[in-house]
Amino acid sequence: HKRWTEEEEDVLVEEHKKFGSYQRGMWKVIAKKFPGRTVESVRDHWHQAGKYKPKSKLVAYQKSLGQGSGSRWTDEEEETMVLAHKLAAVGGRRVVWADITKWFPRRKQKQITQRWKRALVSDPKSPLQIYRAELARKEGGDSGAASSDGTHVEESLCS
Repeated sequence: HKRWTEEEEDVLVEEHKKFGSYQRGMWKVIAKKFPGRTVESVRDHWHQAGKYKPKSKLVAYQKSLGQGSGSRWTDEEEETMVLAHKLAAVGGRRVVWADITKWFPRRKQKQITQRWKRALVSDPKSPLQIYRAELARKEGGDSGAASSDGTHVEESLCS
């Protein structure tokens, strides 16, 4: 894999700005600006830049948008996850995380399921933590939804 240069990241930021927010097919259009790179490598670099270049202009731009792998979860995003989970579980249906992921075009399914699992140990006053505690009380812990370590959550809900 060829390393990303600062100049390439500048172009990535400028191309992303043209779209403003996620739009279907945007990565294909953006990738055309990077000969020798695939659509997947461009999109993956966008989502993983926080791991490899946490102090880069790209990550700073992502954080200004509230996006990217390094961005914090907002209360609004957690409230959206609560709503998405409630709708996915209507009528006792099994929650399919791929469906919930559709509510978060800027986050990967792994980020979403990790946030779900970590909500119990992170911020006890977050909307997601409050909802998870309500689920535990209603279900008596049978569904695994309130498992403190998240193992049952992943097994029963992350499909």
